Amino acid sequence: MKAKLFFSFLTASFVAALVLASACARAETPADVFLYSHVGVVNAAGQTVQGISIDGFRAAGERNIVVPSQIDGLPVLKIGYRAFNESYILDSVVLPEGLLEIEAYAFHECEVLRDINIPSTVIRIGMSAFDECKRVRAFTIPKGLTVLEPEVFSDCDSLDVIDIPAGVTRIERKAFDGCNSLRSVTIPAGVTFIGDSAFEGCKSLQTVVIPEGVTELGRSAFEECHALKTIEIPASVTNIGFEAFDECYRLTIVGTPGSYAETYARQNGLKFAAK
Repeated sequence: MKAKLFFSFLTASFVAALVLASACARAETPADVFLYSHVGVVNAAGQTVQGISIDGFRAAGERNIVVPSQIDGLPVLKIGYRAFNESYILDSVVLPEGLLEIEAYAFHECEVLRDINIPSTVIRIGMSAFDECKRVRAFTIPKGLTVLEPEVFSDCDSLDVIDIPAGVTRIERKAFDGCNSLRSVTIPAGVTFIGDSAFEGCKSLQTVVIPEGVTELGRSAFEECHALKTIEIPASVTNIGFEAFDECYRLTIVGTPGSYAETYARQNGLKFAAK
């Protein structure tokens, strides 16, 4: 009986310690750790709202950051240009709901970063914002985003699945270039443009469906996608750039007979299958 009581006490103590550790781990990082400024940011309604931009941080040894939702009584609305750029020891970052913008290179080359959330309120992410975040396995792209900027998730070696929301209309140059582990990508119906090298070097990608409405696949868009077996290309596509499928050795293009996709496949020695 004593042994059972002792075991129950140990179990309860362990659970309590875990809960306390979790609470402490998620406590907001003190404001004085950050470099910040007061800014105006345009929200989804086109209105300029006043708030805080996080422009950098002072804690050189900090591995886990929880960005506060407010500083000086104002909401944190932006992660500024190069704010956490080349922060080589950051392991996790929690960003607050209400955030509207993540500027270019904000988390560029955070090579050991494993966990980061993108709040659902974010409507703009700048180029190369998460470039070379090599250990992050998943990003949730917010529904308010309309453009995936150049190199925004390039060279994220551990990223294996990405779901692009319906609001996105353009996937710009090198957006997912070099994402070696990417196995699956969902491209929504609203996308009309896929830029140069957008998925170049995604060596684990096996199947892609290009939605109706896309008119152009950029140069080298899927170059060196060595595992790519099929790509479905709709009749709306009227231009495919140079070497778009170079080194895609297993590829079969699936499309409508008589379409530009069939013509492209025949002219470039690629297999074609009618859908």
